[in-house]
Amino acid sequence: MSDPIQLTNTTNTGFSIAALDVFYLRLNCSNDPLTDTLEILKVGTQLKLSGGAADYATLAVAADGQLVVTTVDADAALADICLMPDGNVGINILAPLAKLHIDQDVDDAAIPVLTLDQADISDGFINFIGATAASAAGPISSWTVADLEGYVRCEINGVQKWVAYYADPTA
Repeated sequence: MSDPIQLTNTTNTGFSIAALDVFYLRLNCSNDPLTDTLEILKVGTQLKLSGGAADYATLAVAADGQLVVTTVDADAALADICLMPDGNVGINILAPLAKLHIDQDVDDAAIPVLTLDQADISDGFINFIGATAASAAGPISSWTVADLEGYVRCEINGVQKWVAYYADPTA
């Protein structure tokens, strides 16, 4: 086993490996935890964390700032979590189309795409926050009919539908 690389009392240190001239590691030390950085400059996967030969996770940063975390298990099944610079997050999709985009890319996975597990019975599962209007102008409507309080707009296969909601139960 070779000796580890030791960096002691350095301010800026960098090294590269001649055979891999696309790899560069730089450590910026100023003894200030807010400005100290470890930079890994490499095209493709920048960091790989292994739990074994077949179980690992990789981190890669694209030129546009997109961060992709990929996990792989012994069966070679892989999944991606993508963090976009605009704040969009993709799970199993590299180009999320919403703030949170979950893609179950197989039609026989036999698991739900989203599970909400709320142990606190005093809080709701979903909190819809938005401006309301007595019209179909926005995603939350305060139209009232009999004991209905209003409607929430959702899309099913790209078609807009409305889900009614009622006043608080009295019993």
